[in-house]
Amino acid sequence: PVIVKHQLSENDKFIVIASDGLYDQLSDEEVIDSVAQWYEARSDVNKDAGSDSTLTTQDSNGATHLIRAALSTDRLGRRSDSVIRRLLAIPPPHSRRFRDDISVTIVTLNRD
Repeated sequence: PVIVKHQLSENDKFIVIASDGLYDQLSDEEVIDSVAQWYEARSDVNKDAGSDSTLTTQDSNGATHLIRAALSTDRLGRRSDSVIRRLLAIPPPHSRRFRDDISVTIVTLNRD
């Protein structure tokens, strides 16, 4: 495992704890950008409650959003839901050759 020690600052918004399966598919920067975009989209929806605003993501959970991003990325870096459908259709034990298990927890740091 990779363990990182980081002194929290007021600018930190969240902590991502994830298995290597996530980081096999996404870089640290992609993980941070995806979570930040997900939070921003959720925040915009909450601010605009009652308007026609829609989520830029279909996921109501940030961890699910990250897993979807990881599973939907093909070998060329393109994202498509068809990639997820193909990967999830492979039955065990054969699936281990094509995808790793992915576990994700996102801890929100309330800094209000």
